[in-house]
This record gives sequence, C-alpha cells and structure tokens, in this order.
Amino acid sequence: MQAFWTQTANFADGVSLLKPMPPLELSPMDRPTGKALIIDRSKQHQEILGFGGAFTEAAALNWRSLTKADQDEVIRLYFSSPEEGGLGYTLGRVPINSCDFGPGDPLRTYSFDNVSGDVELKHFDDSVSHDVQSGMIPMILAAQAAVVAAGQSLTMFASPWSPPAWMKLPAGEPAERSMVRTATPNGLDPQYQRSYAHYFSRFISAYARHGIDLWGASQPHATSPQQPRPPLNQQILARAAYCSHVCASNWNQA
Repeated sequence: MQAFWTQTANFADGVSLLKPMPPLELSPMDRPTGKALIIDRSKQHQEILGFGGAFTEAAALNWRSLTKADQDEVIRLYFSSPEEGGLGYTLGRVPINSCDFGPGDPLRTYSFDNVSGDVELKHFDDSVSHDVQSGMIPMILAAQAAVVAAGQSLTMFASPWSPPAWMKLPAGEPAERSMVRTATPNGLDPQYQRSYAHYFSRFISAYARHGIDLWGASQPHATSPQQPRPPLNQQILARAAYCSHVCASNWNQA
C-alpha cells in the first residue's frame, strides 16, 4: 500500500508549498524483537486532556471565507463525535495578541493595549474586538456549540507570542521596543511584569464575557529572536519566577 503526501517547507532558496513527494510504501512487518515501543492498553496512568487545534487569525480568515453551509461542515468534521463522522476535538488554543499564523506582512502585529506606559491598562480593549472581527471568537463559539452537542466540553487555553511592544526591552539594530524582536536572555521589561500579568487576567476576563471560559494560559510560545514573528525570550528560571510570584499574586487579585 502506498501513502501519498505533500510537503510545505521553508528552505534557504525559497518556500515549497504543497510539493508532491515520493509516495511511501507501507507493508506488513514482523513484530520487532528489540528497540520496540510496546503499548500495554491494560495499564492506565495519567489522563490525556484532549486533542485539538489552534484558533488563529489564519484559521478564522479561511473559515470566514466559506459559505455558512461549509463553515458548519468544517466545524462538524473537526468537533463532532467520531460516531457522527467528526474527529472529536475537545481542546483548543487561542493566541494572546498576534502570532505567526496571520494574514499579510509577517511583521504585522496587534495587541489589546498599544498605549505606551499604560501600567494600569486603562486603555486595554476589554471587548477584544480584534478577535471578534477577525472571526476567531465566532469560530470558537461555533466549535464550542458542536462539542457541547456531542456531550463534551471544549477546553480552551491561551498562549502569547509576545507582550505589547512597550512592555519589552529594546532589541535589534537600531534598538527598539518591538513585538517582532526580543532582547536576550530575557525580553520582558522588569518594570512591566505586574502589568503583563494583569494583561493576562484582563484577556481571560474578556473572553469569559463572550461566553468562552479559558481553562488555562501558558507562558510565551515562541522565543526565537531570529524568526519574523512576535517572540519573547525568557530563560527557564525567569519564567518560573514570573509564573509563581507575579502571575499568581495578580490573578488572585483579579
């Protein structure tokens, strides 16, 4: 039996989009006697939280371009139960601010508070209007409804790629505060640690008002300062201290 597949990759000489690759030959084989991964289904340990995907600008852009019937079909195929022909997804991730899966210029970014020095976040967009207008929140709500109809619940968590530019230390040449550049070894400006923790809390509360209760949030997802996407470099110990002290105290007060 042959498996046909395509490859999308970024090489030094350019980008390869959905390039057909040589088929893979699949055939029965004898059970290996050594160096084998054996799955013992009779023993159970930790429970897997779920399987799912990311609700990004790119995903929402493509979903919104479909007819209503096709939008419903996409949601059904991903989030309805396997008995109904779906994948049974019950887990989803949404970015806090812009990420690399968005339309247009890779240097294009957005956040929910672009006012420099707004320590108290008086200008934070509590309606998260960008995520509504982009289709991200409508898509999540549609998925949430499909999962509930299948007798499950959609577990959502949020991940930032970068804080607003004004919360970061200057980086690059010339040095500037930017969502697409990060200082090393730690990119977050220490004077804005509490503001950034509060930023998380405001985002979570904003989503709750739209009927989406976020199960959790992670520390910054992308950390490579060389990539054309919003990064935030943070060493492991700095992340641990930030989560245990700053985030905990601010979220408990929220």
